[in-house]
Amino acid sequence: MAKQLDDLGLFWRMVWQQEVEKIVMLTNLVEGKNSEERSLHHLQFTSWPTKDVPDNVTSLIELRQRVNTLPRTFGGPVIVHCSAGVGRTGTYIALDILTNQGETEGAINIPGCVLNMRQNRPSMIQTLSQYKFLHEALVHSLTLDCSLISREHFHKYMSSKQKVHQQYESFKTKNRFLVAQTPLPDTVSDFLTLAVQENCSCIVNMEANLEKHEM
Repeated sequence: MAKQLDDLGLFWRMVWQQEVEKIVMLTNLVEGKNSEERSLHHLQFTSWPTKDVPDNVTSLIELRQRVNTLPRTFGGPVIVHCSAGVGRTGTYIALDILTNQGETEGAINIPGCVLNMRQNRPSMIQTLSQYKFLHEALVHSLTLDCSLISREHFHKYMSSKQKVHQQYESFKTKNRFLVAQTPLPDTVSDFLTLAVQENCSCIVNMEANLEKHEM
């Protein structure tokens, strides 16, 4: 089939246009005495809307780490693609380049990296939100320990990290958290009174647009 069509894209276009739901394959995946077989890894990231950003940076950082830890045989390049091949693709590639740069040189040049990419392929990193997301992801990847830990090695890792272990154990403490809604204009004083009475040392706000609320 590949020899007749010369481009399997034509085959799949036919499948789509003709609304095909069943394909009967009467050949092996590879045929011929001189055929060469290769294995590759195909990773798909499904939580990144077009011209937007993921909900958090950790998922993309973990994807990058998984890609970089996969075994390599030939040393060829990594193919990165999205729909247009510029917005999400550019953000991922910039994250990879700049993380490597920060780890090896101790400094990064974000505008220079983006400019260099756009000289090779216009419109790399399409939106302001993607550019901001890149900054947030780099802060996370270069200032925090983002190394992947397998399940079987998790207990050993926790034992070797005394501070982390203490934090982990502290989560088991009863009555450690107080849960409340964002205070309304007429309940701010009650909210602050509660914080003082319970000797709260930290207030964690989970609302993205707190500045829009009038206190």
